[in-house]
Amino acid sequence: MGLVYCLIGVTDGSTYLRDETLKPVLEKICEIAAAAHSISMACVAFMRSDSTIAAYAGVPPERRGETLQLLRGIVERNAPQIQTRPHYFAGEPVHDDSGNVIGAVCLLDDAPRPDLQERSPAALALIARYAALVSANDALTGRFRLFAAAAEQAGDAIYFSEHRGTDRDPVIVYANSTFERMTGYRRRDVLGKSVLKTLYREAEAATISAIRGAIKMTSPIALETAMRRPDGSMFVADVTFSPVFDEDGNCTHWISVRRDVTGMRKSTQHRIETANRERSEAQEALAYLSFHDVLTGLPNRSLVLARIAEDLGASAHGALLLFNLDRFRTVNDSFGRESGDAVLAEMSNRLLRCTPDRSIVARGDGDTFMMWIDRIETAAVKSLAGDLLREIERPIDIEHHSISLRASAGIAIATSERYGRPEEVIRDADVAMHHAKSLGGRRFTIFRDEIHGFALTRLRAESALQRAIDRGEFVNHYQPIVDLRTGQILALEALARWSDPERGIVPPGFFIPLAEQSGQVVAIGQRVLERACEDAVRCRLIAKHAGLRLNVNVSARQLSDEGFAARVFGVLNASRLPARALCLEVTETAVLEDFETAVASLGTLHSAGVRIAMDDFGTGYSSLANLRLLPFTSLKIDRQFISGNAEAEDIVDADIVQMIVSLGRARGLPVVAEGIETAMQAERARTFGCAEAQGYFFGRPVPIEDIRSLLASGTLNAALL
Repeated sequence: MGLVYCLIGVTDGSTYLRDETLKPVLEKICEIAAAAHSISMACVAFMRSDSTIAAYAGVPPERRGETLQLLRGIVERNAPQIQTRPHYFAGEPVHDDSGNVIGAVCLLDDAPRPDLQERSPAALALIARYAALVSANDALTGRFRLFAAAAEQAGDAIYFSEHRGTDRDPVIVYANSTFERMTGYRRRDVLGKSVLKTLYREAEAATISAIRGAIKMTSPIALETAMRRPDGSMFVADVTFSPVFDEDGNCTHWISVRRDVTGMRKSTQHRIETANRERSEAQEALAYLSFHDVLTGLPNRSLVLARIAEDLGASAHGALLLFNLDRFRTVNDSFGRESGDAVLAEMSNRLLRCTPDRSIVARGDGDTFMMWIDRIETAAVKSLAGDLLREIERPIDIEHHSISLRASAGIAIATSERYGRPEEVIRDADVAMHHAKSLGGRRFTIFRDEIHGFALTRLRAESALQRAIDRGEFVNHYQPIVDLRTGQILALEALARWSDPERGIVPPGFFIPLAEQSGQVVAIGQRVLERACEDAVRCRLIAKHAGLRLNVNVSARQLSDEGFAARVFGVLNASRLPARALCLEVTETAVLEDFETAVASLGTLHSAGVRIAMDDFGTGYSSLANLRLLPFTSLKIDRQFISGNAEAEDIVDADIVQMIVSLGRARGLPVVAEGIETAMQAERARTFGCAEAQGYFFGRPVPIEDIRSLLASGTLNAALL
């Protein structure tokens, strides 16, 4: 534990109980670990259900995704891993006090390093323990913020010291601002120093003896003593020195409170009055913290509930607007928690500036805000909600980057006749907000009874989808992509199908939108990729098809994950499918969800040989700009320009198709026509210059067994030649 405090002190000289981020501490652990082993790279990561926190030392940015994937493997296996050839890698899982795996640490080197074979296990286990201690402390940071906020306002000097045993002096690990003003010592000068040798070095022998006795017996003590400041001035203080015990009854820390009583000796009554006043101020501070958010200073959920109950009782109607920032987690993951907190503070200021009369703005959980307005009509609420959503979307600068956040909002129109409890108002606004998110976000929805039914239906559908994932009910169907000049099958596009035991094959239009909204598309997409690569390897063994390519669609959720590229490489290595045989199809909409992360992942994959196709080309609003920035190797014309929604023999938008082909030719990108359903459309696409095509004319998506038979027979080729 001492090392943890030491590392914290190294970062910027501040104490752990202040609002510090976890990442600098983890980076310091990585640096020390790498230096101690004379090794080039180290990494530690905590993997939570909603986010991943990773720190690196010496690991270049382009290798971090791969390194993070190696750590995920250690977490999944919950077992250490060591290899010394051809490159050195040693990893160890990190466990919390309950034995649950919460992350992993690793050491890496481009050299074999057989000299570390014996040292690695014990060293990694020690590093993992330090990381777990930091994580455990980080989990308490929220509570420490509240304590620190209250302690900084206290009129008494307060400091914490770490217990080192009954025969050793405690070491100071925290002091509040009053400590500096009262004692004359700067906090950074006393952190990590002995209590007795630093603060009591000129105290009376009886005082030192009493404190040593308390330490030996781990019992509290209260005394009055004369103290000397560094400048030589004296003051008299009432001092309490109390032990803190852990769950097992072991003393871990000491809390000391000092009150300057130099001027209070003149009047006992004055001391009583001062004590009563400070007690009252402390009670007021605690009452404030009970009803306000520490970060933004806004009222919290408890105060909103009280206000709703009061207003409904008096005026009989009002409205609650509940806002949630869409994909706010990306801000935390990309820029860190400190920047995320700054964004939340700015959003609270924007909402306050738009607050109408008779209203209250509050912060809920995480990235959720609430606004309760008394005596407002529905039309006015709608207008206000639209204005607030536009205000939230105004760009905000974060670390020299201008970003625009979006939000979804739910509105509950409240009357005393409809709602008996204020909690029900917040519940319905929350349901309406999630309904707005399910419709794509960036909008507001007013609660209606049928929305509640929709929410229950959606929950059941998500549960059914998760059961299908767990039971392995998703299968791959494949549609051929052909060479328009020769009729040869060049590639297969893998398409997910849900094989429900009761309903049979479920159309993708039913489950894909739901999976994308719920995030379950990530698990489905991973399984599609794994199965498709295995099937492609077997198909490439069929005569004349050794160069067969595989196309796989990628969702926005997958592209937003920094570990996506590493997972693709893992699948390619496991299946032994060459990288050049894989083509990932991405839509412009998916890329724009998290542009920087998508560009980085696709760039890494492309540099390794993986092909990247822009799917549904022509339907985005900035396709031309993104053609320059993204490593596309082909364009796929959206089917709406080929066959449209109606039955047509010829291509429905020939001018657009020719324009896209010309653009692809100018950029050196082959063009694939999707949705070919007639011989005339196939011929016209070939005449326009499309290199490849797919659609029902060449074959519908079918199971792998049918595709293998088709490849072996060569029937499709013969029909087109």
